[in-house]
Amino acid sequence: MPLSTIGLSNWGIDLQGAGAIYPFQGAEWLFVLLGIAFWIGFHVLQIRQERREWDHHMKTDLEIDHTKQAIDRY
Repeated sequence: MPLSTIGLSNWGIDLQGAGAIYPFQGAEWLFVLLGIAFWIGFHVLQIRQERREWDHHMKTDLEIDHTKQAIDRY
């Protein structure tokens, strides 16, 4: 029975001459670039969302009547 998808029947061989032992060999740079792009994209979206939320809170805070009502409730 072959091991995984590489066609080896026994791990007790010299793997140096066996060739690729995992899929997508040579595409590591692509996965690194995709990971970096995802990481940067996540932070850009997070900053935009937080800025939108912060602007909403600042606008609400500038409305003095709303602030007085909030204080009076407590």
